[in-house]
Amino acid sequence: MASFSTINPIPPSPGADLDELSESTQDNPPRAVIGKPPNHWLHSPSPPTFDLTRPSPPNFLVPSPTSSIRVKTTTTSIMISPPLTALVIIDMQNFFLSTCLGRPADGAGNKAGQCLIDTAIPAARRAGIRIIWLNWGLTDDDIDQIPASIRRAFGFEAALRRATEGKALPVIDAHGVNQAAAEGLMKHESCTSDLGELTENGKPTRIYKGLGSDIGPVTLKNRSVVEGGRLLMRHTWNAALPPALDASYKEGARLNHKPDVWIHKNRMSGFWGSSTPCTEFLEQEGIRTLLFAGVNTDQCVGGSLQDAFTKGWDCDFATISKYKPQDATTNPSLILAASKKEEYAKLMDVAVEYGKENGKDIDTKVDSALDRLLVEFGKEILKIVPGKVSTEVDARFSFDTQASVEKALHIIELYKSIGIGKERILIKIASTWEGIQAAHILQSKHSINCNLTLMFSLVQAIAGAEAGAFLISPFVGRIMDWYKAAMKKDFAPHEDPGVQSVQSIFNYYKKYGYKTIVMGASFRNVGEITELAGCDYLTIAPSLLEDLYNSEDKVPQKLDAKDATNLDIEKKSYLNDEATFRFDFNEQAMAVEKLREGISKFAADALTLKGILQKKIESSS
Repeated sequence: MASFSTINPIPPSPGADLDELSESTQDNPPRAVIGKPPNHWLHSPSPPTFDLTRPSPPNFLVPSPTSSIRVKTTTTSIMISPPLTALVIIDMQNFFLSTCLGRPADGAGNKAGQCLIDTAIPAARRAGIRIIWLNWGLTDDDIDQIPASIRRAFGFEAALRRATEGKALPVIDAHGVNQAAAEGLMKHESCTSDLGELTENGKPTRIYKGLGSDIGPVTLKNRSVVEGGRLLMRHTWNAALPPALDASYKEGARLNHKPDVWIHKNRMSGFWGSSTPCTEFLEQEGIRTLLFAGVNTDQCVGGSLQDAFTKGWDCDFATISKYKPQDATTNPSLILAASKKEEYAKLMDVAVEYGKENGKDIDTKVDSALDRLLVEFGKEILKIVPGKVSTEVDARFSFDTQASVEKALHIIELYKSIGIGKERILIKIASTWEGIQAAHILQSKHSINCNLTLMFSLVQAIAGAEAGAFLISPFVGRIMDWYKAAMKKDFAPHEDPGVQSVQSIFNYYKKYGYKTIVMGASFRNVGEITELAGCDYLTIAPSLLEDLYNSEDKVPQKLDAKDATNLDIEKKSYLNDEATFRFDFNEQAMAVEKLREGISKFAADALTLKGILQKKIESSS
C-alpha cells in the first residue's frame, strides 16, 4: 500500500486536560487547551479545528494566516505552523517503485510518487515546510543486528524438500517483485525442483536472499544495465530514489533555506528505540508536527507514524493530491513577484546566462534573458501540472500582429530547446484586434495553441472564437471592480457583471458550436466561482482554492451547454471586419478602459523585470 490521501489527525489522548479554556476576546474566541504548554493543542468548536501551532499562554492567540495553514482532513480540520512541521516521505526507493524490478507503473506506490511530485512537494516548499526523505539505508553492522522477524519480510535462504538435497535456495520475500528470475533459476541444470518450492505465492519472481544480499544486474528502460547492489544497503541503485523523485530531492537539497534532508533508517520504523537519526534531527530543529507519505502504508509508513505518535509528535497523513490542477497560467506581474523569492533565484541565473550568451548589446541581452526567464518558469510549472502552461507575449506587442507572431514562435523554439513540445504550451496574447489576428495566424498556419487574455467583452470573445483560439480568459473580477467603482455598489454573485459577462460568452459559444475553451479568470470571491460552475475551465488563486476545499456547501451546476442551444442569441462576425469590431468594442467603456489598464500594467511589470535582469547581467559581466 502507498499513502497519498488525507487520514484522520491523531485525536487527543483520553487523559488530556480538557477542562482548561483559553482567555476570550472578540478576536480570540475561547478554545479548549489540550495538554500542558509548551506541548499542547487547542480546540475550537466553530468550525471544529485542532490548533497544533502551540500558541503561548496565557492568551493562546489565534495564529495569523501568514504564520499558519488550515488543513482539512476527513474528520476535523487542523491548524499547523510551517516552521514546526515536516513532510516525511518514506521509502520511495527503486526497490519498492522501479518498473525495472517489475513494480507496476500504475501501482499505488508510483501513483503516490507522482502525487508527491505534482502537488505535495511543491506545496510544502512554498509553505516553508521542511521535507525529510526517510529511507532504508543499511550498513553491515545493521545487518548483523537485524532480528529474524524483520529479515523474514525481505527473504531468506530455505532448504528445499527434495530433488536438490544439500542446496539452499531463496524463498520469495514479502516484497516480491514480479519478474521471471525464479523461473529461470528453476531451469538451471543443477536444480529440478518445482517453482512452487521456491515461492510462497507461486509467482515467478526476482530472487532475493534477504537484506544485504546482492540483487544482481538490472536492465533499465534505455536497455542499459546497472548493478542493483546489495538489498537496501546505503549508496546502492536499489536504495536510491527513482529519477523523477531523485531530481526533486536534489533540487530541494540545494535550497539555501530549509533544504531537504535525507535520513537513513535500519528498521521498518524510523522512530523505533530510544533515539534514531530522525528523532534527533526533529528535536534539533524543533519540529513537532509530521505529515507522512510514502510506501508501504501498512508497514514502514504506518510503523513510523505509530512510533512517532507514541513519542509525542503530532501525526497526520499528508494531503498530497489536494487540488489536482490540470493547467496553469502566468503573466508578467506574477513572474515579477515570484522572481524576488529566493527559491527562484536559480531560474534568474539561468536566464541571465542565456541573455549574456544570446545578445549582441545590453538591450538584446535583456530581451533574451526575459524570454528565457518566462520559459524557465513555464518549465517549473509543467513539473507540477499534467496539462498546459500559458506563456505571455510581451504586452508592448499588443498592437503589432507580426511582432506578436514572431515572439510567439521564438518562445515555442525556446521550449523546444529544453525538450518541451508546443502541445504543452499556450501562447498568451492580449485580446486587441492585432492580438486576435496574431492568434488566428498562429492557430491556422503554425498549429500553435493560443490563450487570448485581457478579455472583457462579448465582442472580443466572438472574434477570438472565429480566430480559432484554443482558449480565452474573460476577467471576472476586473469587470466587477470597474462596475463597483462606477456604480458605488456591491454585487451579489448572481448579479455580478463579471459573472454575467462569462455567462453570455459561454452561452454564445455553445449556441453556435465554437470549440474555443472559455476559462473564467481573475476571481475576487468564492461566490463568483460557484456561479460559474459548469464553465469549461476556471483559473483560481490558491487562497480561493483553499476556501473551496474547506467549504461544505453544495455547488450546483449553473452553466450547461445543452441549455444554451435553445437560447435566442443573435450571431455576429468580426474576424474579417476591423471597422465593426473597433466600433462595437469602443461602445463598451468598461472593456476599453480595462484592456488599456491591463496592457499598461503588464508592460510596466515587464519593464521592471527587465531592469532587474539588466542589473544582474551588468554585474556578472
